[in-house]
Amino acid sequence: MKIEIKLLFVLGILVMGVSLCSALLPTSMNEKEQNSIEHTNIIELTSPPLPIYSSYEDMNKYSDLIVLGTVTKISDPKWSTVSGKQPVGITIKEVMEKDGKYLYYTFDYKENETIYTDITFLVNECYKGELTSKEITIRSFGGTIGEFRMNDFDYLNPEDFKEGEEILLYLTEDRMGITKDIGPEHYIFLSPTGKLYAKGDLLINVLGEKYTAAELLKK
Repeated sequence: MKIEIKLLFVLGILVMGVSLCSALLPTSMNEKEQNSIEHTNIIELTSPPLPIYSSYEDMNKYSDLIVLGTVTKISDPKWSTVSGKQPVGITIKEVMEKDGKYLYYTFDYKENETIYTDITFLVNECYKGELTSKEITIRSFGGTIGEFRMNDFDYLNPEDFKEGEEILLYLTEDRMGITKDIGPEHYIFLSPTGKLYAKGDLLINVLGEKYTAAELLKK
């Protein structure tokens, strides 16, 4: 019995030793490369220099449009370059590894080179501003083109919208140098909380706060 206990004790020490050695050994090159490769085809979007309005008082004041309506179409994303093509500062090279082919990129692109996505919106109610058409275009900074996906973590991305959803939006004219001169005529967002889902008589923002249209507009 004592011998069996001793053997179990020794075996336990050996198992712990092997586990500790495995933890201390350097990660293999393939594992390191794989971890890096998983993120090589994502470029983070540099946030445009837009002010974020956190209160509905400010959004009521600074918005050009406050509209309730339906998302009817989410267009394919585009590059904001003059040519509309991938910036020349971004290059991709293929590297053959033991487990297959991987794509690496290097980039040195200008601040005004970004990906944007246009959203077509059918207005049912306009609470502020004037419209020449019930169908307007809203521009979202972000999207995926080929190997590259851009996100703007401070604002609203194309992935935050679905065709057919009914929402209220606080919008402003695009006065930025990045895409303001790229047609068609369009609007951009003021804040993530400037998008509210319509649920019956209530409007619900990203924080889960609930309002009626009258409550929002009197702020």
